[in-house]
Amino acid sequence: MPIRARAGKRFCSDRCRKRSRRARGLLAVVETLPDDFDPESHDLVIVTRQVLEDAGAADTLSGRLAVIMAQQAINPNQSATGMVACIRQLEACVAAALSSIKRGDRLDDLLRRRDVKIRRALRDSAADDE
Repeated sequence: MPIRARAGKRFCSDRCRKRSRRARGLLAVVETLPDDFDPESHDLVIVTRQVLEDAGAADTLSGRLAVIMAQQAINPNQSATGMVACIRQLEACVAAALSSIKRGDRLDDLLRRRDVKIRRALRDSAADDE
């Protein structure tokens, strides 16, 4: 809808006038976090990190987003609907992080351990030569 300027009018339409009146009654409330609020020590954040680290998914993008969502979900200034949305997103991020991890079988684990031993032996022999 095009806005038409009217001489001597303060608002372009009745809708703008009504919105202005409604907004006048609202005050901006700025809330600060309590001084003792530490999101890293909350159980939800600790468990989220632990689950992701145990699965090897803590360093993935979805894993990092899951930790951020856990921190946002426990924010004391968060509304109830905001908290529910954060928890749903947290569940989705954790599921995505866990599904993105390639599940290895015994052979993969054996090959990985063998490669670590070979690298360690090469590094030790190079250090002995010096």
